[in-house]
Amino acid sequence: DGNLVIGTSGHGIDFSATADGTGGAAELFNDYEEGEFTPSYSNPDSNAGFAQTHQYGYYTRIGNVVTVSVYIQGYCNNNAGGNTADNVKVTGLPFAPAQLPSSGNNRHQANWAIGSRYKMEVDDLTAYAYGGNTYIDLYVPSNGGTGVTLKTNQIDQNTTQFNATATYRV
Repeated sequence: DGNLVIGTSGHGIDFSATADGTGGAAELFNDYEEGEFTPSYSNPDSNAGFAQTHQYGYYTRIGNVVTVSVYIQGYCNNNAGGNTADNVKVTGLPFAPAQLPSSGNNRHQANWAIGSRYKMEVDDLTAYAYGGNTYIDLYVPSNGGTGVTLKTNQIDQNTTQFNATATYRV
């Protein structure tokens, strides 16, 4: 006739009496959370200005796995150049992705799904998040390579829309 309450941090539901999978490291379910955050276009290298009329972010965290949904409607309204320092990021993820074990590459991109890139001056777009950081780098894919970062002049039209969903480990 009520909720199960875990009153002490670090405790949860212990599944250690169940059969283990190969390589299992933990069997304690101790975290569930859902909420909202505010994603934003950002340009930390040259301080471009952005007009952002809608910024919605939703997340669900189950254990050490987070699923996020991002929607931004806005555009670069000043310093919309295409130079090296004019890279666009989406900032404000609620949790930083985990560092990859034994790897020099902390880029997490496999689970990003780009839902819309309305009025962006690109044919395709991919997203990367890096272990330990709460931002998303946006890339225009290239043949046989990572691609080039999205530039502020590629989102300088009024009402540019971007939405994406990702699942990653924290």
